[in-house]
Amino acid sequence: RSKGYFWLASRFNMVGSWSQAGGACRHGDAGLWWADVDKSQWPDDQESLDQIKANWNTDFGDRRQELVFIGIEMNKHRMRGSLNACLLTDYEMEQGKETWHTLPDPFPHWGTNGDQEFMGEAQ
Repeated sequence: RSKGYFWLASRFNMVGSWSQAGGACRHGDAGLWWADVDKSQWPDDQESLDQIKANWNTDFGDRRQELVFIGIEMNKHRMRGSLNACLLTDYEMEQGKETWHTLPDPFPHWGTNGDQEFMGEAQ
């Protein structure tokens, strides 16, 4: 099993959602990062604001990778290596968000808050 949220450089403003159990996987648009929401639209309760601030980075706001994997006898090093290979290189990071939208994007169009589903063996 795995689930969580992810950030694609090619979709700078969008939160990606991920959910997988066995061979059934779902990914899709989970809305905008708080960094892209006008502050007048932010929640006004302190608990929510504290959570937003706890995940805040001065360069990228709340954009991040937050995935959880649950299983037995998983190859942690192989999985971590595969995920790290998906990250931008130092050179790509230096290019900035102005060029990130031109990078290859392996995901199909999500639409607006529309999940995409695929079936198959999870890698």
